[in-house]
Amino acid sequence: MQAFITNANYHFILKQAANAFYGAQNTNDEGVKNALRFSCIDKANGVFDILDSEQEKLIAEIFHIHSEEELAEFDQKLQPYLLPFPLVDDAVVKKLFPKVKKIKGPSPRKRGHGTLGFSRLE
Repeated sequence: MQAFITNANYHFILKQAANAFYGAQNTNDEGVKNALRFSCIDKANGVFDILDSEQEKLIAEIFHIHSEEELAEFDQKLQPYLLPFPLVDDAVVKKLFPKVKKIKGPSPRKRGHGTLGFSRLE
Protein backbone atom coordinates (compact mmCIF):
# COMPACT_ATOMS: atom_id res chain seq x y z
CA MET A 1 0.00 0.00 0.00
CA GLN A 2 1.34 3.42 -0.95
CA ALA A 3 1.19 6.69 0.95
CA PHE A 4 -2.30 8.17 0.62
CA ILE A 5 -2.85 10.41 3.66
CA THR A 6 -2.20 14.14 3.53
CA ASN A 7 -1.10 15.87 6.70
CA ALA A 8 -4.50 17.50 7.24
CA ASN A 9 -6.29 14.16 6.79
CA TYR A 10 -3.81 12.48 9.14
CA HIS A 11 -4.59 14.92 11.93
CA PHE A 12 -8.34 14.57 11.28
CA ILE A 13 -8.12 10.77 11.48
CA LEU A 14 -6.15 10.98 14.74
CA LYS A 15 -8.70 13.38 16.16
CA GLN A 16 -11.52 10.98 15.28
CA ALA A 17 -9.60 8.10 16.87
CA ALA A 18 -9.14 10.16 20.03
CA ASN A 19 -12.83 11.12 20.00
CA ALA A 20 -13.81 7.45 19.73
CA PHE A 21 -11.46 6.46 22.56
CA TYR A 22 -12.26 9.25 25.01
CA GLY A 23 -15.97 9.21 24.19
CA ALA A 24 -16.13 5.49 24.88
CA GLN A 25 -14.46 6.06 28.25
CA ASN A 26 -17.25 8.41 29.32
CA THR A 27 -20.09 6.03 28.44
CA ASN A 28 -21.24 2.79 30.03
CA ASP A 29 -23.69 1.62 27.35
CA GLU A 30 -22.05 -0.64 24.74
CA GLY A 31 -24.54 0.39 22.07
CA VAL A 32 -23.59 4.04 22.48
CA LYS A 33 -19.87 3.18 22.44
CA ASN A 34 -20.24 1.21 19.22
CA ALA A 35 -22.32 3.95 17.60
CA LEU A 36 -19.69 6.53 18.51
CA ARG A 37 -16.87 4.37 17.13
CA PHE A 38 -18.71 3.70 13.87
CA SER A 39 -19.52 7.39 13.56
CA CYS A 40 -15.85 8.30 13.95
CA ILE A 41 -14.84 5.66 11.39
CA ASP A 42 -17.42 7.00 8.92
CA LYS A 43 -16.16 10.56 9.39
CA ALA A 44 -12.55 9.45 8.86
CA ASN A 45 -13.53 7.50 5.72
CA GLY A 46 -15.52 10.48 4.47
CA VAL A 47 -12.39 12.57 4.13
CA PHE A 48 -11.25 10.44 1.18
CA ASP A 49 -12.95 10.16 -2.20
CA ILE A 50 -11.90 6.58 -2.92
CA LEU A 51 -10.41 3.99 -0.57
CA ASP A 52 -9.40 0.42 -1.33
CA SER A 53 -10.08 -2.39 1.13
CA GLU A 54 -6.63 -2.22 2.79
CA GLN A 55 -6.98 1.50 3.42
CA GLU A 56 -10.47 1.01 4.86
CA LYS A 57 -9.13 -1.73 7.16
CA LEU A 58 -6.42 0.61 8.39
CA ILE A 59 -8.92 3.32 9.30
CA ALA A 60 -11.40 0.78 10.72
CA GLU A 61 -8.85 -0.07 13.42
CA ILE A 62 -10.27 2.96 15.25
CA PHE A 63 -12.97 0.58 16.49
CA HIS A 64 -10.44 -1.52 18.41
CA ILE A 65 -8.74 1.32 20.33
CA HIS A 66 -9.36 0.74 24.04
CA SER A 67 -6.28 2.32 25.66
CA GLU A 68 -3.91 5.23 25.14
CA GLU A 69 -1.17 2.78 24.18
CA GLU A 70 -3.38 1.43 21.38
CA LEU A 71 -4.06 5.03 20.32
CA ALA A 72 -0.29 5.64 20.10
CA GLU A 73 0.15 2.38 18.16
CA PHE A 74 -2.57 3.49 15.71
CA ASP A 75 -0.67 6.75 15.27
CA GLN A 76 2.49 4.78 14.46
CA LYS A 77 0.58 2.62 11.96
CA LEU A 78 -0.57 5.73 10.08
CA GLN A 79 2.91 7.30 9.85
CA PRO A 80 4.21 5.26 6.87
CA TYR A 81 1.18 6.24 4.79
CA LEU A 82 1.71 10.01 5.07
CA LEU A 83 2.42 11.96 1.91
CA PRO A 84 5.50 14.16 2.51
CA PHE A 85 5.38 17.91 2.14
CA PRO A 86 6.89 19.19 -1.10
CA LEU A 87 10.35 20.69 -0.75
CA VAL A 88 10.54 24.45 -1.21
CA ASP A 89 13.82 25.99 -2.35
CA ASP A 90 14.92 29.55 -3.16
CA ALA A 91 13.91 29.32 -6.83
CA VAL A 92 10.31 28.39 -5.96
CA VAL A 93 10.05 31.20 -3.41
CA LYS A 94 11.41 33.77 -5.89
CA LYS A 95 8.93 32.58 -8.51
CA LEU A 96 6.02 32.92 -6.06
CA PHE A 97 7.08 36.41 -4.91
CA PRO A 98 8.72 38.09 -7.94
CA LYS A 99 8.45 41.68 -6.63
CA VAL A 100 10.34 41.03 -3.39
CA LYS A 101 14.05 41.64 -3.98
CA LYS A 102 15.65 40.26 -0.81
CA ILE A 103 13.86 37.03 -0.07
CA LYS A 104 15.25 33.73 1.08
CA GLY A 105 13.66 30.31 1.08
CA PRO A 106 13.06 28.38 4.26
CA SER A 107 16.03 26.73 5.87
CA PRO A 108 16.01 22.95 5.68
CA ARG A 109 14.60 21.33 8.81
CA LYS A 110 16.27 18.58 10.73
CA ARG A 111 12.97 16.73 11.07
CA GLY A 112 11.26 14.99 8.19
CA HIS A 113 8.63 16.87 6.24
CA GLY A 114 6.04 14.20 7.06
CA THR A 115 6.14 15.01 10.78
CA LEU A 116 5.08 18.63 10.65
CA GLY A 117 1.99 19.46 12.68
CA PHE A 118 -0.56 22.18 13.20
CA SER A 119 0.12 22.79 16.87
CA ARG A 120 2.51 25.43 18.09
CA LEU A 121 4.22 22.99 20.40
CA GLU A 122 5.82 20.97 17.60
